Amino acid sequence: MTDTYLFDAFGNLLSKTGTTENDFLYSGEQYDINTGFYYLRARYMNPSTGTFTSPDAYAGTIFDPVSLHKYLYANANPVMNRDPNGYYTLTEMETSMVISGIIAGTMNSIPSGIMRLMNGASMDGNFWCMFATEFVFGFTMGALFAGLIYLAANCMLIAHLLNAYFGIMTGVFAWKAIDAFRNGNILEGILYSAGAILNLFLATRIYYKGNGLGGFNPSAGASGAGDDAADASQDLYDGARMTTDDALTAAEDFLGPGYRDMGNGRFVSVDGTRQVRIGESDILGLHGGGPHINFETMVPNPLKPGKMTIQDNMHIFLEG
Repeated sequence: MTDTYLFDAFGNLLSKTGTTENDFLYSGEQYDINTGFYYLRARYMNPSTGTFTSPDAYAGTIFDPVSLHKYLYANANPVMNRDPNGYYTLTEMETSMVISGIIAGTMNSIPSGIMRLMNGASMDGNFWCMFATEFVFGFTMGALFAGLIYLAANCMLIAHLLNAYFGIMTGVFAWKAIDAFRNGNILEGILYSAGAILNLFLATRIYYKGNGLGGFNPSAGASGAGDDAADASQDLYDGARMTTDDALTAAEDFLGPGYRDMGNGRFVSVDGTRQVRIGESDILGLHGGGPHINFETMVPNPLKPGKMTIQDNMHIFLEG
């Protein structure tokens, strides 16, 4: 070993040993010495702020509030997450398909084999032939659905079809589980219950990440966000209404460069005088009159030296 590197969580170089020329640093990604950014293929990442320099084409979902932030690197948690490009690759898709196929093949063959043995079947050639057939069928279906789930990120029709399919299968498995328990087939009921839970999970985790009925255009999305929200932060007032994209871009402008993610959907400017709160209850509209983002100005708290308190809070309501 001729060189060693020490980085902070977001890729800022803290120290190094050795003199070998090397452009591939943090997380094995290419470092652009001229800009100080990392090149992640689809976008550049600024390690000093922990954000990308252009917006993600992923529209996000209100069920995962942090996904609504179009610039965060690794969901602001690079210790647990890695975001090589902001999009998926063929290698990632193929790996997911293989893993999903193995899991589905196992779930399709082993429980069926156990149930046949419980019904008196012997482990002869026919048993293993059936076992192999069920595994191959499960593997094929698992890999197919894994591929479709990836494609759903870019095609609204596929996303809706998969959501509908898994929703229907949740009901089918739940009904079979109830029927099995009613007839005293405990093991069968447990297996069907597991199937219902798995399908429900899949039905709630498939998100369309593009725009329109087909794929997305990352460059168009980036230019649109920049054009529409250039003056967004100047239009802030309590009760204003904005699209989610414009509101998030306005939040970036409001906070300024180098803002900090304090966790739980709270972001604070470098000088601590401005903060934006995007909590789950805010996004879901559980209070405040509907889905919204809080833009707040802060002043020193006279009752608590060293602490800040809210001086003004603007509720920006989200549309579309």
